Amino acid sequence: MAEVNFVLTDHGEHGIGISSPQLPGLIAGVASLQEATATYLLRLARDVDASIDGFVVHVERLVQFGDQTFIVRCRQDYGTNHRARIAEALVAELHGAPDFRADWPHNALGDVVLVAALGTDRVGDIADAETAGEPVVAVFPYGEDFKAVGIQSPSNEERALTLDAYVRRLLGEDAATGRVREFALA
Repeated sequence: MAEVNFVLTDHGEHGIGISSPQLPGLIAGVASLQEATATYLLRLARDVDASIDGFVVHVERLVQFGDQTFIVRCRQDYGTNHRARIAEALVAELHGAPDFRADWPHNALGDVVLVAALGTDRVGDIADAETAGEPVVAVFPYGEDFKAVGIQSPSNEERALTLDAYVRRLLGEDAATGRVREFALA
């Protein structure tokens, strides 16, 4: 197995849930993010008999409004600071603007997954952090504003594109598709 995505979901006082789309049998948890060390994550992969070449960590925050759950995900790598600012702005917008919470694609559980991203992130990397076939929305800076683009089961050609290139392609093909949403974040 090549690279594995570990998704750490912050459940507040209930701890951190750990899952991986590439390791469907993996369900684990720790009390805090500090306990989810590289050694611990590799041990979890070995416990489910997975041989991995490397891994990427994503941290999620759950934002609840009535029956609707928004999951704001942030990849932890070289762009973590930029992505964290985008994630924080998304959470603030979700809390401050009820209209912003409307018209997002829902996954099989009825949740909305918003991924704080950069224009240089690849479509395939974002899709790999989610269960195959489930929709995610990548939110990233584009010019002076932000773009949100839905990603679900991308083709091999689409997987290789950066988000910037993917949006340029979508807007060039048909601006009326509704797959790209533009807005400003504080």
